[in-house]
Amino acid sequence: MTPPTTIVIEPDILRADFPYFKNMDDTAIIAAAKSVGSYISNIPGAINLSLDLQVRGNYLACCHILYLQMNPDLARTIPLSSASEADVSSTFKQFKNWLEQALALSPYGLELLVILSAVRPPMPKRPTSPWPYYRGTYGGQV
Repeated sequence: MTPPTTIVIEPDILRADFPYFKNMDDTAIIAAAKSVGSYISNIPGAINLSLDLQVRGNYLACCHILYLQMNPDLARTIPLSSASEADVSSTFKQFKNWLEQALALSPYGLELLVILSAVRPPMPKRPTSPWPYYRGTYGGQV
């Protein structure tokens, strides 16, 4: 069996695996599925994940989008990490980047964040030498 060329979100599978969306109609699921590529690749093997984990990530991204559509007030919040009453002080959660902040707004996004944290971008191939500046493999002979 050959792997699919793209990962397609099936509305029936989404509703079965994620009961929160059991009453969601196909049109809304398909519309949300079009934005999944903003969070995770829908091309199998494009990122360093097993096919099962990548499919799970695609479904989680779709659920994250749907969850925010159903709860629009969450998109305008920044998680508060501490607050005090006297002298009115507050501290907000600090995020590493915008993607982490966006995914922290739903339980589906948090699970997707865990999956995406396993993916490391490939490093460029570089010659290695203990003597990089002393005519090692960077243009000279040892």
